[in-house]
Amino acid sequence: MQVSVFLGLSLDGYIAREDFGLDWLSMVETVPPENTGYAEFWASVDVVMMGRHTYDSVLSFTPWPYAGKPLMVLSTRLTDARHGETFHAGPLPSLIEQLRQQRHRRAYLDSGVAVLRSGRPLFRSGLPESRWTLTASRSFPGGLVQAAYQHQS
Repeated sequence: MQVSVFLGLSLDGYIAREDFGLDWLSMVETVPPENTGYAEFWASVDVVMMGRHTYDSVLSFTPWPYAGKPLMVLSTRLTDARHGETFHAGPLPSLIEQLRQQRHRRAYLDSGVAVLRSGRPLFRSGLPESRWTLTASRSFPGGLVQAAYQHQS
């Protein structure tokens, strides 16, 4: 089974605010929306694994963006399912093995904690938000992406 991550990441390495808010993503929304490849990615996924903080953040989304896909929430704090999701209190590798045995082919892992767990941010906290424009990018076979940005004045 292939496990993939598709996420928004700020230039300074954050995927959410300290309160797990995702409102910062609206800063990069365009009208019409840009084709980031998410629709094609989503169509290829047959199961979703999500961390508890992400789950709590997206519970208020309408319409429910995960409809039609099994959703497994990684959490030791079990609660009632609101959209048919299942809670998994064990480690991520055991969930991946369980889904593989159920013959899932491609899983979407939507969880910052499950990806890296902890670390140090690139910049210290308390800096003002700022806008940047991507000027160049390239990808490498090992999975790294190099990006060059210019500050918007």
